Amino acid sequence: MTEQNTGEGTHRPTGDPGSGIDVVLVTGLSGAGRGTAAKVLEDLGWYVADNIPPELIARMVDLGLAAGSRITQLAVVMDVRSRGFTGDLEWVRKDLATRNIHPRVLFMEASDEILVRRYENNRRSHPLQGNQTLAEGIAAERAMLAPVRAS
Repeated sequence: MTEQNTGEGTHRPTGDPGSGIDVVLVTGLSGAGRGTAAKVLEDLGWYVADNIPPELIARMVDLGLAAGSRITQLAVVMDVRSRGFTGDLEWVRKDLATRNIHPRVLFMEASDEILVRRYENNRRSHPLQGNQTLAEGIAAERAMLAPVRAS
């Protein structure tokens, strides 16, 4: 088995199928394109899981590492609707690091104007909007995700 540097400090074993797994955590602002990114990754042959409990991510990685597994590329979509989202994301990264797996984080974002237009076009409320305005919900999410974006 050889190792390939995939950038950003990520090392992925190459060689035999099933000898390693490449993990991407897809996150970002609601309405910024996480779903579209997931569809593109799926079209590229990635196994994609959306909105699963963080505790199950390590189990999915274990399945990918099991002998005979065909899961070599795993993308997990995570969003702010998860309880304790930023803590969950950091926990997942640390847990996988103990297995020498360093997932990449794909952070999706868009301008406030684009997000407002998308929400107005599909007539859905923002997950953090509550009794606030749409712009306030977007601002709250942007503030909540600032540490994730910075990492």
